[in-house]
Amino acid sequence: MSQSEVAEQVGVCQSTYFAWKNGRSSPNAKYYVKLATAFGVDL
Repeated sequence: MSQSEVAEQVGVCQSTYFAWKNGRSSPNAKYYVKLATAFGVDL
């Protein structure tokens, strides 16, 4: 899955997801749930 696909599933722009991935910022709790769902993992 590409970064843009993950960002779209989670509901953020690609630059926001890129910042999360590179440790420049962190998602809030609502996005942790959406990320876990996108990747098919449990929190």
